[in-house]
Order: sequence, then C-alpha cells, then structure tokens
Amino acid sequence: MAPGSRRIVPGGSANSFVYLKLIGEGISGLSMPPAGPLRREQIDVIKTWIDEGAPWPDALAGDPASVADMLAALTELELLGLVRRDASGCYIRCA
Repeated sequence: MAPGSRRIVPGGSANSFVYLKLIGEGISGLSMPPAGPLRREQIDVIKTWIDEGAPWPDALAGDPASVADMLAALTELELLGLVRRDASGCYIRCA
C-alpha cells in the first residue's frame, strides 16, 4: 500500500494521508485545512496521536458497544429505576 493511501494508519503518521496532507508532503490537491495551515504545535499533536495508535472513544468512532458495555449500562439504568426486568428477564422501561 502506498504511503498516504490510508486516511490514518494507527502508529504510522508517515503513512497517514491526514498527516501528510497537513504537512503538505506528497499529497496533491487543496491544502488542509483550506482556511490556512495549522500551527506546528497543532500538527505535532495530531502526529503524536497517530503515532500513539490514534485511540478514539468507541462512542465517537461509531463502533457498536460490546455486550459487556450494554449490560453495564442497563444495570446502571436499573439501579436508577429507569428500567426493570420483566418476568422473562427482558429489560423494559419503567413508567
């Protein structure tokens, strides 16, 4: 895969389109962001984030929640009295 062909390569800013576009290296087209270049410190933050694996909270990434996460949320809602289990064990909203 050619450098810059993936938008973000976790752990590899040198191969990430986003970083290469920000520094204006090897990617043609409009400069990013279009309003003008970021400050060096801002670019360094993005570079570090990518090089450290580009972690992203699941809720923001659009990844589906794990079963454990969903059960934990339902348990919390149950403790708050917002849901309860019916006779079959299914969660239902409290009126």
